Amino acid sequence: MANVLADLGARPILNAPALGPRLAGLLSPDVRVPLSGSLAKPGRVAQAKKDDRPEPVHFVFQFRKGEEILSGRDRFVVPQDNRFIASYDPINTRLQSSWNFDRYCLENISDFQGALITGFHLLPLPGYREVLREKMDQLISWKKRNADLFIHLELGSFQSPEILSFLLDLIPRLPIDSLGMNEDELAGAAEILGLSSAINPPGSWQERIFAARCLQDKTGIFRVAVHTRDYIFSIIKEGIISAQDELSALNSGVDAAASLAAFGSPRAGPSH
Repeated sequence: MANVLADLGARPILNAPALGPRLAGLLSPDVRVPLSGSLAKPGRVAQAKKDDRPEPVHFVFQFRKGEEILSGRDRFVVPQDNRFIASYDPINTRLQSSWNFDRYCLENISDFQGALITGFHLLPLPGYREVLREKMDQLISWKKRNADLFIHLELGSFQSPEILSFLLDLIPRLPIDSLGMNEDELAGAAEILGLSSAINPPGSWQERIFAARCLQDKTGIFRVAVHTRDYIFSIIKEGIISAQDELSALNSGVDAAASLAAFGSPRAGPSH
């Protein structure tokens, strides 16, 4: 996400508590990471890494509809296009942020326009309440220092519905402006709300909009956005963003995703 934002002209500042040379090499040179009170390129931060903790590794397995997987005598048939991510990421399962990142944010948060928060889906059951409360206190402190900071929270596939339920209960008391998810994550939230029958696959877009509206009502959040395999939609209240600006943003997102898939860059196009 940081790479895409940088490619689109933004100036992303990344929390990278275990940044080593391999991960740094995958990051855009326009991404910045706080280091000793200032911003540095990822490679410089990786060189300054003093501990010997291994870098996080995420294995992404992409499956196509109808693909067969054999495991011993068992045979599994993939019902729809999807992916499975196997992670070795002990730091992010605790949602750690680097001291340099926390310090830089406290001193410069008034200069930020937005914050993109994700990774809560990595939390394991033991101790998740304490970790979530600590991170939510950090978001509250940012908003107090910068009331105009737009905070977007991106969900994921949670390890337990209990963690997602706790998070949804927290959101109404937090300064989060926007909530994003895919159709599977919407289904998980809808099940917690008692709406699972409304959006079981295949699920029409009308049913998914109904579930997203209910989620918006429950959380009181300004914006709920859902990106599916076939389309994206968002539900917004009047206030922070106009309907015209939101539609323009969604169109830009679709164009960037299509360009990335077809040409390898969100800013590329047929002429490139």
